[in-house]
Amino acid sequence: MKNLLLVTGHIRTFDKVADQNIKLFGDYERAYVTWESERDKASIIKKHDDAMVHYVSEPEKTNVEQHLEGKPLGQLSHGLEWASRLSRQYYLLDQAKVWLCMDYDNVARIRFDSVIFEKTESKFAIPMNKDSGYHTPTHGYGVQDQVCFADRDNMSRYLDIYNHLPKLFDLGVDISMAENLWHYYLTDYLKADYEKPTLRYDIVR
Repeated sequence: MKNLLLVTGHIRTFDKVADQNIKLFGDYERAYVTWESERDKASIIKKHDDAMVHYVSEPEKTNVEQHLEGKPLGQLSHGLEWASRLSRQYYLLDQAKVWLCMDYDNVARIRFDSVIFEKTESKFAIPMNKDSGYHTPTHGYGVQDQVCFADRDNMSRYLDIYNHLPKLFDLGVDISMAENLWHYYLTDYLKADYEKPTLRYDIVR
């Protein structure tokens, strides 16, 4: 069985969480996907791991920033700033799909500031948090965007959210609130069959 740990985002507090994550996912291959602007922090990764790091150039404008120009934004409860910020995070997820061309059985996607204490090899799972100082806000649905476990096909669908953001906005979805956005994308839009197991993880600030 061939498994992958996919770590995405700004490098942030990776130095504090890397050893625990590498220990837990010891039998997984590891890939790190971050922004080109983070390249000067690569030594932080290399201090803990010799896995490949994929650097992504940030787009001048995301598809959301282009799509929302001149449109009424009343449905965005957190405003254009958060819709833009999330679209940039999810652009990085889209770029991370390059790693799925390899024949992995299971993929775990986490952030650089996530510390994971339990894992699952479910076909598709978005865990809920347990026994941790950080509790994902529910905002009605509570599907977080920080940790995901899936087989390769479901992970490909998960990472593809960026390409659907303009259509989701046109459907009336609040794309500025991550938890509700992910609930709609997975449950109503993709009609995905995913689990929400209770696992212990944390976000280290």
